[in-house]
Amino acid sequence: MNMKKILPIIIVALFMVMAAPAYAYEITGTLSTGVAPATPTGLTTSSPVQGDTSITIKWNPVANISGYDLYRITGTAPSVFVASTTSTSYSDTGLSDGSYSYQVESYLGTLTSAKSLPSTPVTIDTTAPSTGGGGGGGGGGSYTPPTTQPTLAQADFNGDGVVNILDFNTLIIHWGMTSGATKADGDANGDGKVDIFDFNILITHWTN
Repeated sequence: MNMKKILPIIIVALFMVMAAPAYAYEITGTLSTGVAPATPTGLTTSSPVQGDTSITIKWNPVANISGYDLYRITGTAPSVFVASTTSTSYSDTGLSDGSYSYQVESYLGTLTSAKSLPSTPVTIDTTAPSTGGGGGGGGGGSYTPPTTQPTLAQADFNGDGVVNILDFNTLIIHWGMTSGATKADGDANGDGKVDIFDFNILITHWTN
């Protein structure tokens, strides 16, 4: 047998054996067949509260892909690319006031899936939440002193022109009222309660 004729055949055969896995992938793999990966499903977003500047987006995984591309829709504007990730969640930070929804697509090499349907829009309101104190009740509220000094008439609960034991008795009888109190009940400062602030006014104008 002529070895000069056989040797090239042997070399070609060895090359095909060594390249078989890669060759098989090129024939059967998604990249060579041009079949795009599946579109991610189950897209959800977090519910930001007042003062938040970020939204977390999550979706269901897609098998046998390279990663995901995330897109943001602000109001009615076209979607814009946000980031690529291999995770099935992403936190979009540094957002300003507005309405936001998202789309995600999967990719394998240069092939990409169709974009998912947009997520339900959520609103970002960066205004800091109010930290104002709660109203009074049960003795837990605070009293803001009047801009003018209380008069004798305010502590004269029975209207006899003097502030004495009779007015003190009125205050004691209604002591602890937390709403709806009137001057006749011992509410000297007009805050609807009968408490220590009214007692202080009574003592200040005590006459007999």
